[in-house]
Amino acid sequence: MKLVTVFMLSALPLYCSAGSGCQFIEDIVSKTIDASMSPAEFTKDLEAYIETDAEENAFQKMKHLFNSQSKETLANIQEMMTTVYNSFWCALY
Repeated sequence: MKLVTVFMLSALPLYCSAGSGCQFIEDIVSKTIDASMSPAEFTKDLEAYIETDAEENAFQKMKHLFNSQSKETLANIQEMMTTVYNSFWCALY
């Protein structure tokens, strides 16, 4: 029983680090896919990384394009990102 517990505890950090390896990127992707978030809210969350009006305009247009997609398309994008995060190549990180 102790051996099983040791294996479970040693596997826990691997389970917790599953994903892209960068929580910030995962959060941005989730916000991009979230149709309930407006383009203005999206750019407000990223204002520390936006330096020019052209960049802000580009982010707002991108968010608007994602918001105009169907729920099925957004679900497929989320599934694709999950597949990428769980891929062999991402597992190396």
